[in-house]
Amino acid sequence: MKKPLIAVIDDSSIIKEIVTHVLAEELGAQVINFESAESAIREMKVYDPDVILLDYNLDSKSSNNMNGAQFLRKLELIRKSPSVIMMSGQKDKRVTADMLKAGVVSYLPKDDEDFLDNLVNEVRLVLDVLHLNKRQKKQQNDLRKRAIRILSYILVPITIALICLYCQA
Repeated sequence: MKKPLIAVIDDSSIIKEIVTHVLAEELGAQVINFESAESAIREMKVYDPDVILLDYNLDSKSSNNMNGAQFLRKLELIRKSPSVIMMSGQKDKRVTADMLKAGVVSYLPKDDEDFLDNLVNEVRLVLDVLHLNKRQKKQQNDLRKRAIRILSYILVPITIALICLYCQA
């Protein structure tokens, strides 16, 4: 199985460094970091991460100042739909609810003392679900191919027999 690719979008270099180290050690993941949502959007054409860890409050240095919610909308527009886990120090429960409604799979408070353990567990769960979905799609394709092969074994002789009957008539 290939190494999972995880994108971390956070303006805090300390958070990026710690999260990168922990995910590489715990999950064997390849981690790419972005300090702004704008740079991540530009690079999403190149990278296809399995999971995105996104800070809600991005203090972007660009004039756009795109936050996590705006990034989600832009991500949707470029037709990329990796699983997104929102990380934030944001205390407002409405923001949490809005982000979950917007499609993030989880919302983790950075100030929680178990933040890193929770993050590793959430990423592991998301990767497990992605792996199971890929496996299920492969099994469905295999079944489809088998069904076509079986139908061809049945339909080809019947078709030949019908053609022969038609020609004799």
